[in-house]
Amino acid sequence: MEKESELLTRPAESKPSPGAPNSLEELRTAFLHDKSTTIKKDGTRLDDDTLSSYERVTREFLETVKRTTPSDITKQDLKDWMLKLRVGDDKHKAVSHNTVCNYYISIACFLHFCGVDHKKLLPHSERPTPTEETPEAYTQEEMTNFFFVITNERDSLAFELSLKTGPREREMTHLEWKHLNLGPTPTVSYITRENFRTKTGKSRTVPLERGLAEKLTAWRAATGGRMR
Repeated sequence: MEKESELLTRPAESKPSPGAPNSLEELRTAFLHDKSTTIKKDGTRLDDDTLSSYERVTREFLETVKRTTPSDITKQDLKDWMLKLRVGDDKHKAVSHNTVCNYYISIACFLHFCGVDHKKLLPHSERPTPTEETPEAYTQEEMTNFFFVITNERDSLAFELSLKTGPREREMTHLEWKHLNLGPTPTVSYITRENFRTKTGKSRTVPLERGLAEKLTAWRAATGGRMR
């Protein structure tokens, strides 16, 4: 719902300059270039996952609708594309409703770049709206069984750190020893920096369980300080 509200209220996206190419394929190339050169207010660029998602979703959208120019896009094209997302096909698995919502926002941005207002194609009642879902949690037995079969110490520590401090995947993969305080009051910090940006752009420090801090200290000593 926050994403939909942002899409409906934020300032207009940048549009191609006069004389820009008119075909959807050429506009897609221009759109992806625009996103790859976008600098946020905090001075960082869009992350690789976001750019990759724009590239993939726009490619699949054009392959589905099979239109040549922006003016060819119809209301039914959007509805057919969303239906295909929901049911899947031989190449793609069906996706959840909230994933459809996320993809729709990406396509709405692309269409706006092309000069097409998605709100004039689909009435509000037919646009996908995210729903609140109760996340499915693992049982203690499932967690025990999962950790029991992990034989690699590095993997075990990574999953335990993830479980107990709640980082996103990319925050884990960009973690360095200097971000871990393994002293008397252990903490771990997930920090936005020059070569990495957290999802919100805000850094945070999380308390670290003493037992896990001791395991990490022992593993660092045994591996000569290698994080990976």
